Amino acid sequence: MKFILSDITTFEWNSVHKEAARMFEHFISSGLFRFHSDMVERWQVYLVCEDEKGRLWKEIRPPKYYAERILTLRDQNSKKVRICKELVVDFPLDYEIYAKAHTEEECMKVLAREFTRFIETMPYPMELRDTFDRKAFEQRVRDTLVRHELL
Repeated sequence: MKFILSDITTFEWNSVHKEAARMFEHFISSGLFRFHSDMVERWQVYLVCEDEKGRLWKEIRPPKYYAERILTLRDQNSKKVRICKELVVDFPLDYEIYAKAHTEEECMKVLAREFTRFIETMPYPMELRDTFDRKAFEQRVRDTLVRHELL
């Protein structure tokens, strides 16, 4: 399974926060590399970490599953992109908690704790509720984070 982490923020991330997010993405990606699911081949996660002002305009979207779909990108070329077996989610991260973390290790531990809590409580789209092995996925993520001493 391919794991991609993108960020949506209204505050200026310092290099420690950015690097922690990239390392977290790398750890989860490597841990899920051999995780096989017939239903989900790609997991797109948008890390939403907003300050008070940002929360007023940014609404957390419910998880969305695409079995197969052609999307038209809103750019100059209007390029069409085919996506298959993709789960897209907004991962809300508490701004106050993450902003207070000052070292890369503290940031990664915050990300690990909050992401684990998020995947355990996330409502999965209807198409995946009976077919996606949620418990095995959650365990793989936990095992990966424990192996890297983040949980």
